[in-house]
Amino acid sequence: MAKRILGAGDMRATLLDHSSHAFRGYLQRPIPDRSDEDVDKVLAHALRISKSDREALRSTASLKDAQVFNAYAQRVAVQAVRGHSPELLQRGLLALALAGPLDYRENLMVLALLSHSAQKLGGSLDTIIESSAPVLPGEALDRFRDFATWPEADKGIRAMGFAEQGSGGGFVYVRASPWS
Repeated sequence: MAKRILGAGDMRATLLDHSSHAFRGYLQRPIPDRSDEDVDKVLAHALRISKSDREALRSTASLKDAQVFNAYAQRVAVQAVRGHSPELLQRGLLALALAGPLDYRENLMVLALLSHSAQKLGGSLDTIIESSAPVLPGEALDRFRDFATWPEADKGIRAMGFAEQGSGGGFVYVRASPWS
């Protein structure tokens, strides 16, 4: 459940309510899930506030919030392909941008999924990043742009330890064995 959000200055220790364990096992749940709506509410709020307030919101995120935002971005990478909805990838980027407390390398793995999903939908990560640029916090935007310039062999899903599986409504990303 999302906490009541009034503005960046009103944030407490977390952006999301973790007390009910609503996000326990979130990444492995069927897609979509009710908890996705809670993250959507926080992202909708983030879009309504100024860019400087978004920067403050990012710095307010707890580690648990960041882990949920990272999982959400992985989930929307799947949803975008299933529903042929590239606009979902923009939400995934915003979620990753708000995942400030995570080691940025964890977000790079998820950027690979968003990039792959964009390609599957006939687009590119560059296009998704640039269309999202006005709402992304600066540091995250810089890291995303840098990642987009990497050689494909270094930023592909296989390089990041993932593989795609299934098609249509059964499409998912799975962790791949480094030996396969």
